Amino acid sequence: MKQFYEWFFLETGRTGDPLFSWPHLVSVTVGLVIMLGLAILLGIKLRNSKKGQFVTLLVAGIFIFLVEVAKLFFLVWEYGMDHPWQTIFGNFPLYLCDLPIYILPLCAITKGRFRNWCLDFMAIWGILMGLFGNYFAGGVYPAHAAVSYLSFINILNHCTSLFGATFIWITGLNKMEKRDIPFTITILLIFMSAALAADWLDNHNFMFFQHGDGTPYDFFKNYLSFGKIWVYDLWIYVLQSGYMMLVYLVYYGIMKGINKSKAKKALVDEEQTEVEETQDETTTKEETPIEEQKVEEKPIESQNEEQPKVEEKKEEPKVKKATPKKQEAPAVKKADTTAAPKKNTTRMYHVVKRSDGKWEVKYAGGKKAIKLFRTQKEAIEYSKVMAENQGGAMLVHNSKGANKGRIKKS
Repeated sequence: MKQFYEWFFLETGRTGDPLFSWPHLVSVTVGLVIMLGLAILLGIKLRNSKKGQFVTLLVAGIFIFLVEVAKLFFLVWEYGMDHPWQTIFGNFPLYLCDLPIYILPLCAITKGRFRNWCLDFMAIWGILMGLFGNYFAGGVYPAHAAVSYLSFINILNHCTSLFGATFIWITGLNKMEKRDIPFTITILLIFMSAALAADWLDNHNFMFFQHGDGTPYDFFKNYLSFGKIWVYDLWIYVLQSGYMMLVYLVYYGIMKGINKSKAKKALVDEEQTEVEETQDETTTKEETPIEEQKVEEKPIESQNEEQPKVEEKKEEPKVKKATPKKQEAPAVKKADTTAAPKKNTTRMYHVVKRSDGKWEVKYAGGKKAIKLFRTQKEAIEYSKVMAENQGGAMLVHNSKGANKGRIKKS
């Protein structure tokens, strides 16, 4: 036990493993695979349980908080028994990888639009911490052995962040609405400003505001800051905010392509059903005269020997051919088929919110939905494409207030 303590905690006789060395890559990758698999399994299982989803996020937040508390305890125990408060302040959770400690519980316990901001933030930030934080934390892993308590705690921290982000994406909790972008980035700016203020009080390099510490930020510190710390600090603000905006742009580009492909597919299916309906109508038109002819021919063959009856039979088809009723019947059907396209030109697509929170697009008077969407924006974009392709129109129904269910006034 003593040997394990010296080996794992004190790292006796051991040196740090270089960045991207096999111990570093193996330990990080194993942690990522485990957390990703757990997030996917739980996300699929709890996809239809809102309560289960928020409980999972709360448990993840509590877990990452306990991991951080354990780190502070071990650091004080090993290095700072003489000056514990200085050790705690120097390792206080104000680093980039520590933001999920605050955001994950807020995702679970808050409500309304503030919850949407936190969920969007966690869905974006957790990817950065899980991937880049694990593989590019140049100040942590080279200074400590890959299998040591500090490296182990950092892997747990980063992988839990990725777990939270993956779980949110799979369950569809994040809305990613354009109106929420300023508020989501404001959350980041608030934490960054707190870290910068802490750096002014005592230089501990919170959020890399002093130097890159072996990360890619060193490039901006060494070559693009002109020797001025305030220029480098601006770069940190721009890079972190720019990363979040980049994820938003990629997401909107992907969703736009998906909605277009869905609309095209739905249009093709709709045209195919219309073609099948018209083919059914034409086949019924062609089959009915043949059946009538068969009915007329049967009595003629059976009574060829009786001449008077044959003459009477010959007169009957002439009378039937001369009757205006059969000539008028096809004209009525043609009028019906020509009227059908007019209905398509004025086809109305209604965007309505369902009781389960999803948005559906359906025809006017239709019972079944054409497509379901997570957000109103996606449903409106889809119905716009359908309306343009069909020469129809789109109507959006109110989802809140006294006019809930009624059509919005444009």
